[in-house]
Amino acid sequence: MKVQTDTQTDVEADVEAAPEAHLRAMGEAWTMDLDDGAMLVFGMRWFPLVGSRPDTLARRRAREARATHYVHGGTRAAAVGCTRLRCRPRPCHSAAQAFAQSFPQGLAAGMLTMTAGQAWLVATQDGAVMARTDRVYAHRDQALAELEQFYPGLASAMHLLDLAALAANLGPSTTLWRLSPWVGLAPAGARGCGVLLAAGLVAGAAWQAWRLWRPPATPAARALDPLAAWQAALARQAAALPLHDAAWLGRVFLSLRQLPIHARGWRLASARCAAQASGWRCEARYRRLGPGGTNQTFADAPPARGQAGFDGPHFEGLDDARVAWRVAAGPGAGVDVDALSRRQAGDIRLGSLLQTLQPAFGSLTLGAAAALPLTPPLDEAGLPLPRPAGLPVLYSRPVLLHGPLRSYALFQAPPAKAAWQEVTLALTPGRRAEAAGSVLTARLQGVVYEKD
Repeated sequence: MKVQTDTQTDVEADVEAAPEAHLRAMGEAWTMDLDDGAMLVFGMRWFPLVGSRPDTLARRRAREARATHYVHGGTRAAAVGCTRLRCRPRPCHSAAQAFAQSFPQGLAAGMLTMTAGQAWLVATQDGAVMARTDRVYAHRDQALAELEQFYPGLASAMHLLDLAALAANLGPSTTLWRLSPWVGLAPAGARGCGVLLAAGLVAGAAWQAWRLWRPPATPAARALDPLAAWQAALARQAAALPLHDAAWLGRVFLSLRQLPIHARGWRLASARCAAQASGWRCEARYRRLGPGGTNQTFADAPPARGQAGFDGPHFEGLDDARVAWRVAAGPGAGVDVDALSRRQAGDIRLGSLLQTLQPAFGSLTLGAAAALPLTPPLDEAGLPLPRPAGLPVLYSRPVLLHGPLRSYALFQAPPAKAAWQEVTLALTPGRRAEAAGSVLTARLQGVVYEKD
């Protein structure tokens, strides 16, 4: 439980640094005006879609919810968002669907802070917005508490959001469809009588035509197998989990080791590499030492300029500079349920390895396992199927390592399926070199997957 507390603290610290946004209430949702005249919509109601025609199912579900606008999306899973807006006709975009676009596979969560201290929280699975999310909370602590209540462990996949990143994902797939204003409204006056009469005549004619020309009855559909449906849902959940090969983690550490500590009057202050869907994004920050260092000397030979996706240099005031680059990751194959270790085996194998490495690190933490949320499959009536006995449950367990950069050469092949979230590097000038300490220290944070 200690690591879960530390993880939540890290998330809260990041949220404090998020850019602020201002929302206004409109109907059931919260909205924000964009520069191009369009409107960004927060706080929609989301429902899962099960079927081969998600566009038709989404429109039907929106009508049942008496919504004025709706949007749907997803890859392996699908969901529809519904809301009622009272505004003049204008382009409207779903903020939740814009976030989901960035994570077409696996589980993800995002948080955006508002000017009044409010927090908007969204969570997705395979590009589909999950129920009980896309909500605006009075405070971020309330948002994190509800996320942990309904989706335990998902806070470890939290992403700090900003408006620029959401706006970059807006497009046709995030645009809200507008339902006819006549849908669900009772007609009035002579016009209403005419509408009802015409509808009755059309319905009567259609009924007679169907009686005369209906096709032969088809055999009844085969009953849904609950066990097969749950096994398929479990396989989709496992395949969507982010998984990192140890070789790719080694490339991240190699790129950090190649950073110069001193760069023509500038000194390395810190570096951070964060895992993303398409690889790792890294950033290093340098501090000016004195008159010998200028922006020009730094720009003439910026650190990491030979790395892929190099971006920089960027200057912040007169004493700080930063550069960014990317470390590519191989194609993810997802998690194989059969290849996962049992929780007891993880305690023994991974725990024993970390105990062996303790003398070379400042701190090592293996947290408590938390069950990964699995959305139950639905039957023909749209109701959740009961979970069969004996179906495996997948767990994630947080892992945190902190110690000298050189010590990570000992952590090349952990005996577990893992997803690493970030690596941070810190420089402490003058620190005495020792077995568990160094001038250059690194912090590795991630999760390992297990089953019971």
